[in-house]
Amino acid sequence: MNHIKLLTVQGRTYRVFSPPTNPPAPRKPRALFRTETDTDSPLCSAGPSESSAGPSAISNDRTELQPADRKSPSRASGPFTHFISLPLKERALQDKVRLFREAALNCYRNSPAVATELVDPADPNLGPLELNPRLYMRSERVHLTIGMLRLSSPEEMEQASETLRSCSATIYDLLGTRSLVIQLEGLRIMKGTPDHCKVLYAAVKDDSENRLKQVCQHLLTTFKNAGFLVSDDIVELKLHATLANTTFLPRSVANSRKISVGQLDFNARPILDQLGDYNFGTTRIGRIQIAKCASFDPDDGSYISICDVLLP
Repeated sequence: MNHIKLLTVQGRTYRVFSPPTNPPAPRKPRALFRTETDTDSPLCSAGPSESSAGPSAISNDRTELQPADRKSPSRASGPFTHFISLPLKERALQDKVRLFREAALNCYRNSPAVATELVDPADPNLGPLELNPRLYMRSERVHLTIGMLRLSSPEEMEQASETLRSCSATIYDLLGTRSLVIQLEGLRIMKGTPDHCKVLYAAVKDDSENRLKQVCQHLLTTFKNAGFLVSDDIVELKLHATLANTTFLPRSVANSRKISVGQLDFNARPILDQLGDYNFGTTRIGRIQIAKCASFDPDDGSYISICDVLLP
């Protein structure tokens, strides 16, 4: 059994773990985000850790030093409850998303492949998935997901909110106090194949200085160091704006087909063939927020936020 003791360094209390004489073989790293959720998260993890003010390890006896309150069991398991988001709120962009949704539906309305699919008038859930409006992202909810969070109590929600607020000054420096403008252009699939697709998204183009990526990596690093992202994996951040996702469909659609929600897919080939180069134009990102999964504002339908930080 490891020897455990408490150690106070620069006013912070740490648990000190001494490794066993014959430590177990290292386990294979696991991805932080393995599945899509209702928030259409990208597969991403925190970037390289930034240096901290206090010591992070004691190397002379290979003793590992960790903050006593760094992680809680609830953050390592259970469903995601919130996500770090860059909502795309400009009206011009949201109008183009609405136009895209109509254009996408038109790709299927005269499609022989869709027209021959069995439709049961008594059960609308058996209609073609591609013609189900709920497959497509609502324009008021379009966003870029930076990371997924598990916040199980009001205290953890406040701690996460304070962590986001603490990023504000550094983010303003990274942006040079200038507006962050990105471009959405071109369609891609994230899961499956064009004929059996689960997620369709718009590709994101950063500016020439890669300021968006810098901001996202700082957020991930800060939330990882605060204990809200629990994986040590470092993988490439894949920014995207989801436009269609089978997880948006109600469970009744899968139940009517006698399959699980995870088995649902749709044929994205008509959209890719006809709209593959779709250009949504440029848009300004005006805020960063911690949004609540699957919780929507009753007035405008957007995700409910527990904390917002405005950008220049």
